Amino acid sequence: MTELWRQYTCALAGWRHTCSLGYHRHHLVNLSKLRSNAQAKGFVERRAFEVFLPTVCGAANISRLADTKEAQAILLRERMVLLGEDYVRGVWKKFSALWTGSAPDIDAILAFLPDDAPRVIQ
Repeated sequence: MTELWRQYTCALAGWRHTCSLGYHRHHLVNLSKLRSNAQAKGFVERRAFEVFLPTVCGAANISRLADTKEAQAILLRERMVLLGEDYVRGVWKKFSALWTGSAPDIDAILAFLPDDAPRVIQ
């Protein structure tokens, strides 16, 4: 039930924007980097979408607010709170094994968590 509710709630709600324009599933890992790695892209979009495709509003997605390092940290932390940190870290480890080159580091992403992040996830 919780995940159904989260599909219609922007994970960045109340953070530096006013939500509008419907809801989008946003790639937590840069989509242009995923395009060059079919295996990792398939894992993100089909096997672990609950971790890698959080919901954001259209305003945050289209304005590219959701692409900032701070927003990426908020989205990742939100997934950890919702799904459990151990689960997210385990999935991320499997994802990293599929990545060609140096995979995005989960702790490096979380280092950008801003002081004004939504309180529900701090």
